[in-house]
Amino acid sequence: MVLFEPMYLRFIVLSLLPGLLWGCGVSMEKSIFLKHSNDSLNINYLLEKGQRPIGMKIRQGRVLVISTTAKNDHPTLTLIDIPQKQTIASLEISKLRYYEILTDFNESRLIYCSVYHPHDLFFYDFNKKVQTSYSFSPDRSLNAGDIISKNNQLYYLKGTYGTSRLDFKTNTVQFYQDNASVVNPLSGNISFPIDSGLTLIAGNGFPSDSIQLVAVDTFGKERWSYKTTYKQSSSTPLDMINEGNSFIIKTGNNLLKLDKKDGKKIGGQQFTADINKVIRCHHALIVYSVDYHLKEDADRRKVTVKSIDDNHLQVNWSADFDVVGEPQLGVVDNYLFLVDRDSVWKMDAKSRSVVDRFAAGKSYISMLTDIDTGKNYLVLNGEVLIW
Repeated sequence: MVLFEPMYLRFIVLSLLPGLLWGCGVSMEKSIFLKHSNDSLNINYLLEKGQRPIGMKIRQGRVLVISTTAKNDHPTLTLIDIPQKQTIASLEISKLRYYEILTDFNESRLIYCSVYHPHDLFFYDFNKKVQTSYSFSPDRSLNAGDIISKNNQLYYLKGTYGTSRLDFKTNTVQFYQDNASVVNPLSGNISFPIDSGLTLIAGNGFPSDSIQLVAVDTFGKERWSYKTTYKQSSSTPLDMINEGNSFIIKTGNNLLKLDKKDGKKIGGQQFTADINKVIRCHHALIVYSVDYHLKEDADRRKVTVKSIDDNHLQVNWSADFDVVGEPQLGVVDNYLFLVDRDSVWKMDAKSRSVVDRFAAGKSYISMLTDIDTGKNYLVLNGEVLIW
């Protein structure tokens, strides 16, 4: 789930064709002309009057929007078919506040619970328009920062100890902290199902400048483990990209590619500076690092953007930029957008050539990734999806 932070995500405005600009509600004065954008959708047009989106989750071409109003802090869940630009279901929740809700969805149901009471689950069948609930009594504390439904399992993600799993068929909960070797004090999205029956979680390794990655099956049994050589930076937390039969881990200034089946190393790449973010762009990974220690001007930063081959993690190209303020990076199709307080650089993702530069304006953008397909979406001003 992505919660938008406008003060932190001061970013760009994208300009589409004139008709598309009108459909998005984006003014020409605050826009960048993006010739190769495929489509867009203003979420506000499909929400009830007065609702404002505060979070989104995308799966299989559908987006689940959490919204609320200025006068009411109870959330409304709205499920939208992105290609069709139509509302599938909408549900107002009066028992929870917007800041406590954890939610997900599948082909026929919305699923939600409170972060304070994750053992009390609610289900809304939007085909039958019927709501049911389910409660269980775990024998210990159950916590999570997100939930995801998959293969008749409900995963409690980003918990203090890693991912716990509820099996709907047996009504049992598997606590991954049962095995001391899989404790995950990092509480990052590294605690995430990487396959239908496999979850990767992380813990402090020994010596202290390492992290232990542990793959655990649905029974809580360790399948394999791998110790990284560089501990994560507090400013650049762990991150993971699924790759089919493998996955890529970002830890500080290190990229590591492991085989899902046995945890063997396929490739790796170490950089001079910590990696702030990894973004998939077709058959390449785009990474960027920010140097905050320019002595001549505390407000200026040096940004290094690299394109990495996703097969062997070799560098395709590298480019440096001097920016003002906090930079952000976005991807649409084959174009990269690097944005600071004053400017927007539009780059060709394959060749690194800067094809244009614009004034930044006053808008911001974040990125969402489809949990199931890995497709990237841009979110303009917290309300316009672009893909």
